[in-house]
Amino acid sequence: MPGPMEAASSRDLKREMRVSIRRAGDSTMLPESNLWRMYVELRSRGEMDADDLFIRGLKGILERRGYIASPIPVIDPDPNEHKLVDDPYLGELFKAYKRCICSQRTQPAGQLLREIETQLQGH
Repeated sequence: MPGPMEAASSRDLKREMRVSIRRAGDSTMLPESNLWRMYVELRSRGEMDADDLFIRGLKGILERRGYIASPIPVIDPDPNEHKLVDDPYLGELFKAYKRCICSQRTQPAGQLLREIETQLQGH
């Protein structure tokens, strides 16, 4: 039985990825995890703009995290979700990125985000 990500249309997932930046503090779930799951689903469907949407989403959330009073959650709901992607290096980069986010280290997270972007450009 498909879950909510699998049942959603690609169009709906893309729209959710775009608005997730603005709603990053609205839930208890790490917004990067939600973004990652949508990205993995779109990538598995062969959506060509999934990489770009993912990077833009991460950049937007990271920028919001840079604000002093940012109420964005920092608890990782699934420490093994990095294994959902077929590229182990990309998965490890995302795992390290989440670790930085959860410990509120935005500068190293920004460096990892650049590495993620570089890895996806070679994809």
